[in-house]
Amino acid sequence: MAGDIMVKRKKEESEQTTSEPHEEEHKSEFDVHDKSGTSKADFYAQLLKEVDSVIGTETDLIANTANLSSLIFHGLNQRTAAAKINWAGFYFMRPKADTRELVLGPFQGQIACIRIAIGRGVCGACVKNATTMVGDKEICIGVLDIDSAALNTFDEEDQKGLEVIIKTLVESKTDFTSLTDPLK
Repeated sequence: MAGDIMVKRKKEESEQTTSEPHEEEHKSEFDVHDKSGTSKADFYAQLLKEVDSVIGTETDLIANTANLSSLIFHGLNQRTAAAKINWAGFYFMRPKADTRELVLGPFQGQIACIRIAIGRGVCGACVKNATTMVGDKEICIGVLDIDSAALNTFDEEDQKGLEVIIKTLVESKTDFTSLTDPLK
């Protein structure tokens, strides 16, 4: 009888570890739900609330930009299948000999360029000119870059919504000193 109980317990434990977890277990407090059917303004208002919740009082630059990359990447892709966002992430300014360059930071998506010269490409031009750049398949706001597989994915509403998100990051408690101190 004791052997039967042990076998039954092992079987139950095995079933628990191999069975699919309940969907509720996968949802986080900051889950980016399907926002299709909402206006872009409403979408970005909701995304901004999620950004505020994720950043909160966190000061770590890598943690905050990693979470923002995820929120933006998944949020834009869940809003509409047509967006086909294949990259969302950050580049940080780093010193290089007697000049500076952009170096890859936290991102979601396909493999990316590791280093970008200031003035080169959309990201380099965005930083050099200190302005948002919108291309056929890309938008770059400061240190945030988002790429799409579809043409004309981004418009003025996206620009406005994403600029507010970047402003929120910049004005948060995030510690940006590691970007200015080459030893960090």
